[in-house]
Amino acid sequence: MERVRSRREWESIGDSIVREVYDAVHYWCWNVSPEPASECFSTHAIEDLYSLASMYLKEDVDEKLKLLQEMPSDIYDKFNRKLQSMLERTAREIERKYGRAKSVF
Repeated sequence: MERVRSRREWESIGDSIVREVYDAVHYWCWNVSPEPASECFSTHAIEDLYSLASMYLKEDVDEKLKLLQEMPSDIYDKFNRKLQSMLERTAREIERKYGRAKSVF
């Protein structure tokens, strides 16, 4: 029988997954991606939490993806918006600090 989680537990799970995904995207955009960091963050901000988690989580991926699927939709939506906001804010901060990236095309 599946354990029933409280709203507080779901929020804690959501927060933990968002932080882990954000940290992984942050590393990717600054250290791996060939595109300018501000563009990388902006590009990732249009993806949903589940997609980003499936691409970037490294540990206990299947378990975390299952939790995202089981998470109540209002809580999932809250943390999806939170991650998108964090990524958009980071892109804006980079542009403020370093200027808008010039396109290579």
